[in-house]
Amino acid sequence: MLRRRRTLRLLVVDLSVFSVREAADLLNLQDTTLNHHRCLLRREISYLKSKSVFASLRLDNGEPENLDWEFSKDLRRYFTAFKREDKEVSKLIQAGSYGYSFYEFLQDPQLGLWEKVGKQDFLINVVGYSDRSLSIMSLNPQHPQHLKFLTTCQDIYHNEPRDVEITDARRDLLQVIRRNASRSFQGGREFVKRLSEIQGDQINVIPPHQEVIDNFASTLALRSPHAEAVQAGLTSDKPLLFLAGNPGIGKTTAIVEFLKSHIEDGFLFFYVSPRKQVNLDIIEKFKDSQTQQLCDPRLLALTTNSALLDRYPGEKVVNSLSGQHSGEMSCRGVRFIPFAESPPPQKSSQRFLHRETDRHLRPSDNHKPGVLSTLCQGIDTAIQEPLSNAIIATACIQALRITKNNNHTLRHFERIFQDFYYRDRGQVDFSRMQGMSRRLKHLFIMIDEVTGDQSGVDFLHAMTEIIHKYQLNNPQSGFNLKLIVADASIVERGVIQQHLSDKEPEPDKIFVRHLRELRSPGEIHVESLEFKKGPLKHLQGQVINANSYPANRLKLTYKVFVESVEFKPELTSEKMGKLSRRVQSQILADLNQLRQDYPETQILVYIQDKQRLQDLIDSIKAEETFEKNKDYLEVHADLSDEERGKIREFQDRVSVVFMTSSASRGLSFPKAQHILLDVPRFQVEQNLMEIIQVMYRGRGQFWEKGEWRSLDESEKAVTFYLGDRAVYYNGDYRDLAIQESLLSLLTLLVILKTAIMTRITGSGQIGREQFMMIPIGGKSVSMSGQSLSGQLAALIDKLEKEHRRDRRNITVKELAKRLRSLLSQGEFILTEEDRKEREGMSYLRMRSHLNQEFANCCNPLAGLLTFPKLELGHICGSLLLVPMSKKLSEQRLNETYTMGLRTIQTSVSSELLKQMIAIQKSSEYSPNLQQLMEWGIQLIRELQSPHDYTQRLQQGQSWSDQYYAIPLFAFLLGDIMAEYFQSGVVEPETQEFRSLLREYLRQLYPTDNLLPIGDRYREFPFLIFRSYSLEQMRSKLFTDRYLITSNELNLLNLILGN
Repeated sequence: MLRRRRTLRLLVVDLSVFSVREAADLLNLQDTTLNHHRCLLRREISYLKSKSVFASLRLDNGEPENLDWEFSKDLRRYFTAFKREDKEVSKLIQAGSYGYSFYEFLQDPQLGLWEKVGKQDFLINVVGYSDRSLSIMSLNPQHPQHLKFLTTCQDIYHNEPRDVEITDARRDLLQVIRRNASRSFQGGREFVKRLSEIQGDQINVIPPHQEVIDNFASTLALRSPHAEAVQAGLTSDKPLLFLAGNPGIGKTTAIVEFLKSHIEDGFLFFYVSPRKQVNLDIIEKFKDSQTQQLCDPRLLALTTNSALLDRYPGEKVVNSLSGQHSGEMSCRGVRFIPFAESPPPQKSSQRFLHRETDRHLRPSDNHKPGVLSTLCQGIDTAIQEPLSNAIIATACIQALRITKNNNHTLRHFERIFQDFYYRDRGQVDFSRMQGMSRRLKHLFIMIDEVTGDQSGVDFLHAMTEIIHKYQLNNPQSGFNLKLIVADASIVERGVIQQHLSDKEPEPDKIFVRHLRELRSPGEIHVESLEFKKGPLKHLQGQVINANSYPANRLKLTYKVFVESVEFKPELTSEKMGKLSRRVQSQILADLNQLRQDYPETQILVYIQDKQRLQDLIDSIKAEETFEKNKDYLEVHADLSDEERGKIREFQDRVSVVFMTSSASRGLSFPKAQHILLDVPRFQVEQNLMEIIQVMYRGRGQFWEKGEWRSLDESEKAVTFYLGDRAVYYNGDYRDLAIQESLLSLLTLLVILKTAIMTRITGSGQIGREQFMMIPIGGKSVSMSGQSLSGQLAALIDKLEKEHRRDRRNITVKELAKRLRSLLSQGEFILTEEDRKEREGMSYLRMRSHLNQEFANCCNPLAGLLTFPKLELGHICGSLLLVPMSKKLSEQRLNETYTMGLRTIQTSVSSELLKQMIAIQKSSEYSPNLQQLMEWGIQLIRELQSPHDYTQRLQQGQSWSDQYYAIPLFAFLLGDIMAEYFQSGVVEPETQEFRSLLREYLRQLYPTDNLLPIGDRYREFPFLIFRSYSLEQMRSKLFTDRYLITSNELNLLNLILGN
């Protein structure tokens, strides 16, 4: 039992080992080839892959009082159905029973303990812990619904069910879940029945299921009343405005129209979104459609980005558009360059590398001006000069970063108001501030897609701090201040309160809320809101929501493919590719049929995997003439500026638009009536947001036959393609096991339908009740800066992705191979500074003798109490994950990359350098790849200079979100592993330890910046990586907003099983 301030937490853990069931499962510690160790990692990776990607979903049930639907006696049947020896849930049930017993003990009146602890917040974390995964329930026993879970666990544990009872419970539960799930779909009973009739050991193609939805409002019908509500909100006395309407309802358009009609008042419109193109589109909205100039000469538009600053090293540069100032100008240290002016060729005056000696290279210690620093100085200059009294400024949310001194980069926005602030007294001079507000009455700060980037909520909070500090919402300031948050994902006031009240890091998740009262379709909903906690506390605002879709009828078709296979340790990605190919062939067939049947309309095809998307295009090209920008477009995240221009030019002329995830936002295709949508098999919570966004891409107006036309009052069709694997274990009840593994797919289907209906009509049906399912992006903010090795690793990764997207591009493949070869010999040393004893001894320091010391302390067992305290680490299966530094002053990673003369001679050449420069200058590649290429070019140039010695590239780095991963067996057989790696043996292709560790990690957490770059280890295998969400994903397991976290159970199938 733990106490922190007024919160008490009871942690109850029941532990078991599942991966070792017989002697053959034991690790052969004497295997000098290390093949047994590879097999161990492969077996655990296969187990993780055997679990449906739709199983371990993060479903946020809110506060305990949000659980306002009744859990009946069926709760016992639900747990009993999953209580088997091979299931982690059996451990969860035992731990729940222990937790209830201890809870009763605390309430014993004779002890008098409850009087002391009962008045405090009390949370019980019930953990079924195994060497494969965690199953967790986080419960507040003072809430009746939560307490019911504990009493049920105790009942099952004390009255151990027999095998026949478990089998009956499984069969009954599956039947109830199928029956309830069928109610979410039109004709759902037949749909679910077909799903349940799958056969073993084959790919089952479920007959397509179709339904037609027409009980919703058309977006066209709601645009005018929505605009009126927004206009009213912009003139209200409440500083916060949340625009939660669906995509295409006109959220930003309404604000732009308001500002265009109030130019005389003056304004500063500071707009941020996660996407550069959307930021540029906002400026387009202020243009005259005929002249393509700003609609009023008094307007001034400003923006900047990292790629632009790279073109002008060391300078503060903004792109500007003005009706009063033409041509380039410099003022107050800022260079204003017109949008239409072509940027200069990429310069290399900013040096990333510094040569210390003829043998050693280090990263240069120079810094370019930041995006927000530059833009805010540009805004301040425009106000002070003044260049305009009607200013539009745009930037990307990602420009917000945490600096190494723990400040945030948005602090530069304060320079606009610092002349009105007495820092020594902490007071605002309102009389001087009113001098600005008389010129710029409307101060609108808009965060678009606040959930579209991890740092969106941090941006909101950082801006709120500035508003409070300078009292910008005080009537004496004279400003009409509006902090506007626009996001189609935050569709409900309670979700806004919970998600935006604090900026505590969280992973992507799905909010689940029970709805007691249905909203009327076709209405604009305006609600008042006041935050109760956090930095937004006491701030008041309005929420304006509209539920609609750009059509009069929507036809949904589900095409489901299920591959049923017996679990085997060698279940690899290659052997799992049949399912993908089968889904792909169906998409191709459907696409060709639609092109034939509807030659005049446009088809959108969404496949997140770029390689599969390219394969689809190649398949069509193999059969017919199919030209880019004539017959089809490709829309993906790494578009070059030239490609973006082509999309704008041809978007209404092509018959097919192929798109991937985030690239779809900010674009609309008004001629599209058919959408083919492949549901991704990873990061389901995040991708569900993208799916809903893609569904709204077919909207707007197009010019045809001398008039503007729209299909937003026509019927539209969306086809979903879902492929999943039903994995069963060899033994009795095979058919029942297959049916049980289908639960995850059924869960995903219900979530998909409910989330879609929540966006279109306000809620969806689950069982007999109405629920809202709201996918929301996570919350975190990255540190500013990047290491040299991180940039080079990112360059190699981008080049490899470019080759996967277009496998005919052999140049990028060869570049990646040569760069990886150059940097394959890396040495990593983790230095510790000022480590305090209470924080524990480093695992790395203990690695070579941990095994022996642990054994000595175990004799007798009480000797473990004297074992030195170790630093924080997370055990995940056979991996140990260790945070490298919670405080940047504690640990530092020093890297040395040794590049021998022979390696340099074979990898570095003038031809290589020419190819890299050609890619950097080519308009066919994305700005991001071009930026990264500069790092590689400078390295190759340094190595190309004649040197007679082996070259060493050295750097040190320290990041708060950096971790290292080591397989646990590295602590048991250090000498054998060191001897193996030092022998210089070439590891089997695709079975290198680095590849296995990378694949293992990616089954657990989102990761990037993986090191080492090569796969040659010296003593033992390891990975160094950065993960923005590992910490929050683990910590959120232990909050009562996530009632159940498990590969076997989740909140939705608990609801369906009731």
